[in-house]
Amino acid sequence: MVWPEKDGRRMITFIVNPKAGGGTCLDKMTKVEKLLRTQGVEYEFVYTEYPKHACELAAKAALSGSETVVACGGDGTLNETLNGLVAAKKALADKEGGSEVKLGVMPCGTGNDFMRSAAMDTDLFVSLKRVLQGNSKRVDYIDISGIAMICFSNAGIDCEVVELCNKEKRKTKLSYVKNLIKCVFSTKYYDYTVEINGEKKQFCGVIVSVLNGSSIASGLNYCPGAEVDDKLLDVVIVKKKNRLVMACDLIALAAGRLQKRATAEYLKASSVKITSDCPVVDVDGELYYGLDYDARIADEGIRLVCD
Repeated sequence: MVWPEKDGRRMITFIVNPKAGGGTCLDKMTKVEKLLRTQGVEYEFVYTEYPKHACELAAKAALSGSETVVACGGDGTLNETLNGLVAAKKALADKEGGSEVKLGVMPCGTGNDFMRSAAMDTDLFVSLKRVLQGNSKRVDYIDISGIAMICFSNAGIDCEVVELCNKEKRKTKLSYVKNLIKCVFSTKYYDYTVEINGEKKQFCGVIVSVLNGSSIASGLNYCPGAEVDDKLLDVVIVKKKNRLVMACDLIALAAGRLQKRATAEYLKASSVKITSDCPVVDVDGELYYGLDYDARIADEGIRLVCD
């Protein structure tokens, strides 16, 4: 592999989640560091130790002069890293000579759904070359009552599925689908009021999703056509139906054809407000209880290291 020439850039900070990918992230990043030592670049590795730690580490790295902060883990680690950079962004803008820090991604999680949505190669060493090259473009992120979301959020059955997945000692790419099958035949229905571009919809349903990209649950093509840089929210609504129809929808989802089912509604929006009797919201794989769900595209976006 031919590596890019060193270009005198400032520090690259790699935020490593040791638990990501069922514990495989550390092994992957050990291999990455061996290659980094041969490249003559300035870098540091920092490791998360508790929930939301990546947010703290990312903000600290940004304010300490790193040009690029790289999330090494899954979509949850990416979400925390993004939130840390967003928190540091205003301080950097106010600082004389300050510049926006770039967000990088290394595929060390179980799903890596944002990378799939952004059409980024998920090979580990291709990703490292991308980070070293340092090219970037501005992509969207979504502000949900002050929480930054870059991939997806769900209110409904998905939250039950994530809770079951989190209880597993080791998550795999099949964990989500396996637990989704369980929940399909046991889940309750939720009463929703959804305001999309100012227009209210009230219904009983299974899930309401707001997405920035197409992929969820380790590569399921949940929202075909969603783009990470189109300045639009993509909304998926699945309303109440009998268990047999839900099972058919599950099969369609696994095949990437849920959008062809009459029971699923797909919309694009600039703003979405959701009120429901579901007490929890899944934001990029992290559960938030009692969140006031008011979502809109952040005006400034974030600079993503890309091809």
